[in-house]
Amino acid sequence: LSLDENNLDPKILEIIDYTIVTSDSVNMISELATLSKPLFIFHFSKGNRKISFFISNLKELNIVQDYKGNLFKFEKNKLQTNKITTSQVNKFFGFK
Repeated sequence: LSLDENNLDPKILEIIDYTIVTSDSVNMISELATLSKPLFIFHFSKGNRKISFFISNLKELNIVQDYKGNLFKFEKNKLQTNKITTSQVNKFFGFK
């Protein structure tokens, strides 16, 4: 298998209907938020305040829904990534 064939993530993402991610998986949430597939967040007990704020913002933008035992289609907005967003994140963390 080639290197690309060993990476099953893109192939799996092509055939799934929904995604469920745990609330502590910020990287996965961020990556899956850029796709059009409905994204649900399974919450652990009281989590990190920054992560909760991040997820709350995504909910307000209709990018994610809370997982409450059932999956459903919704008009999901995709997280838009661009140079302005990247610049703002870098500035926030003090990167150049």
